[in-house]
Amino acid sequence: MVALRPLVVVLGPTGSGKSVLGIHLARALGGEVLVCDSTQVYRYFDIGTGKVPLEARRDLPHHLLDLCEPAEEFTAGDYLRLGRARLAELGARGRVPIVTAGTGLYLRALLDGLSPLPPRSPELRARFEELGEERGSEHLHRMLSRVHPGAAK
Repeated sequence: MVALRPLVVVLGPTGSGKSVLGIHLARALGGEVLVCDSTQVYRYFDIGTGKVPLEARRDLPHHLLDLCEPAEEFTAGDYLRLGRARLAELGARGRVPIVTAGTGLYLRALLDGLSPLPPRSPELRARFEELGEERGSEHLHRMLSRVHPGAAK
């Protein structure tokens, strides 16, 4: 039998108070905050993202903030990999993870994983962009309709 570790998730939109509640719960439960937000992973995105100011998080660790530069790409797969590693680390230290989630896709990735997909192909993307420029988006849509009617709808 596998022993389940506690995990608390506070989910809601920006400005709903989840960060304040997350901090309160982390202090009450001996936890640390794991931020689950697609904009807060970027450095310098401090205004309009609901990111807890540095002063307010000095005495309580907040994880998965300020991970990359604004021009860098960061995906749900990246969040899945880093988030699960951090959950394991917190569990190993006996800390309760308090996930404050504003991005549902990232939360689903963290909890349920992602569907296996083929790796990205910049070359293929460039070919389709060129084809779209030459023949138009309607042509691309017709192609998609032939190979995946559901996605085309």
